[in-house]
Amino acid sequence: MRRFTRFLVSAAESDNSAVAYAARLAAPSGATITITNAMEQLPAAVEQLPEGWDVPQLVLAWNKDLVKRAAARARRSGVDAETLVLDGAPGDALVREVERGGYDLLIVSAPRNGIVNSTLSTAARLVRECPSPVLFVRAVSRRRVPRVLVAVDAHVLRDQQVEALTTRLMESALWFAEQIGGEVHVLHAWQSLGDGPMRWGGVPPAAIARYHAAAGKEAHKELQKAIAPFRDRIAPSGMHVRMGDPRKVIAPFAKEKRVDLLVIGTVARSGFAAGIIGNTAEVLLARLPCSMLVIKPE
Repeated sequence: MRRFTRFLVSAAESDNSAVAYAARLAAPSGATITITNAMEQLPAAVEQLPEGWDVPQLVLAWNKDLVKRAAARARRSGVDAETLVLDGAPGDALVREVERGGYDLLIVSAPRNGIVNSTLSTAARLVRECPSPVLFVRAVSRRRVPRVLVAVDAHVLRDQQVEALTTRLMESALWFAEQIGGEVHVLHAWQSLGDGPMRWGGVPPAAIARYHAAAGKEAHKELQKAIAPFRDRIAPSGMHVRMGDPRKVIAPFAKEKRVDLLVIGTVARSGFAAGIIGNTAEVLLARLPCSMLVIKPE
């Protein structure tokens, strides 16, 4: 069973969600926490400030105080935390530190502006480039039994890489649920690729509805096969299939079911392919009402 043991946590001045979630996970699991913040390069305009103003030292002191206060919040939850101030733009600095320090989980606050630029945003860069799973935290749920939703690809033509990723997703979701006392649900969003041609070709609506019903049953069977090693850990009521594009289905479903954490995989496309194709995880960063754990294939 997959376990997370070393957390790198990005602190924020006005949002304590990432630190609170990290402490919530570390307390029962014994994981170690390093709280950090990145110092971006100062603009050239600081040279115009009066002599005697050592701006770099002021910024460094401010960042050290920020991570110190965040560590104090973690310690109040009974979790020890180290602190570290990084140099550089947040996306680059966090990825470098994850690689250098061998962290197995990066925890950051989720974007809050409702819009994610798939080329420039720190969140999108972390989805594409961070070698470890990334947990984007929106808020720490106070639900008595939190819900962890795993989005899996149970397509009948799934390959070994997809099956291996499904295993990573399920193991991670079960670990998270164990730490926070939650329950795991699984969702497979399937697309009706023949729907448009059938309507265009004049197939009667009743026949199309029968086709969708049969395809939905088949999708449910494939979902059961895809998560077969974990069936004893998932209640029958926790298995769901929905027809539609995952990028359009998952967020409304998570809101409907009052999900606290979504666990999802990503192909982490970069460059031209990312701009043209995108990926579900990046799209959901702007739409999801809950926290999201993004995991890449091995």
